[in-house]
Amino acid sequence: MAKKLWKKPSVIVINIGKCKYCQAEMVNTESFVAFYGGEKAHYDCMKKDDFKKLIEKEKQWQKEKDCTQTSMQKEKESKLVQVNE
Repeated sequence: MAKKLWKKPSVIVINIGKCKYCQAEMVNTESFVAFYGGEKAHYDCMKKDDFKKLIEKEKQWQKEKDCTQTSMQKEKESKLVQVNE
């Protein structure tokens, strides 16, 4: 058997496509995630988007909580007025 004359490269860099969030080109040496549909994204971009969604949900929850507290306060006030009359 002949001796191998070429050396296999230890790191192969491949372009894997565009990031789902920032649309920048990515290579396999960067940290990335792959989604079910075949889309890929930078790990940091995904983390930022998840954090933004979490903040939006928290704001929406707080808004709903404030509305509920306001309506309960109005109900209490109307009951007090009816009792006093």
